[in-house]
Amino acid sequence: MNLNFKHFVFDLDNTLYSASSTFFDLQLSNMSDFIVEKLKVTRKEAEFLREEYYHSFGTTMHGLMHHHGVDPYEFLAVVDNVPLERLQLNDELLGLLSELKLKGKHLSIFTNGSLYHANRVMSKLTLDKIIHDVVTLECTGLVPKPNPEAYQYCFDRLSIDPRQAVFFEDSSHNLIPAKQMGMTTVLVNADDTAHARFIAHPEIDYFVEDVSSFLKGEFLEKRT
Repeated sequence: MNLNFKHFVFDLDNTLYSASSTFFDLQLSNMSDFIVEKLKVTRKEAEFLREEYYHSFGTTMHGLMHHHGVDPYEFLAVVDNVPLERLQLNDELLGLLSELKLKGKHLSIFTNGSLYHANRVMSKLTLDKIIHDVVTLECTGLVPKPNPEAYQYCFDRLSIDPRQAVFFEDSSHNLIPAKQMGMTTVLVNADDTAHARFIAHPEIDYFVEDVSSFLKGEFLEKRT
């Protein structure tokens, strides 16, 4: 595949590691635990609020901040307190990313997670040896994707021309503003609704099994 992009921008969770690891499920469980404790609701109610706020505000945390005045750093401290054993090295992906770096491509991570979380995951997967530019919630002043302000901050901080950039995400709604701002967009297959989300959103250029598949030119679907 002819990878003429100058910038390769990656979401972190369920993108640079497989959703099948169920690692992110540990964070989701911690989110629900936090909501149960803070709001004094049932576990089922907590899980509903977790998803409702995620879809309405971009992150569960921002919904809790808006409606309940939750301290974001207290929330992140609880959510990020997860063991890393479920994360496993992906030698193929590391090799492909290293090849891009050797070719002079700019590799970065743009995540709605915290710096603490990003550093832990990157270190565990040895991504920190390859990817050095990371934009986290702290960097954007807690402004999350899909808010266009977060993308513009990423572009400005990392000197990214979005017209020369490709963005990989497992969350389709985060790809919409990326496309509108000029990026090429890639939806990574994270769950059984991914294909439907690709069909529903013309802003998504490519639908792939994982990042490695895209870098090898293996697409599940692409826009003509």
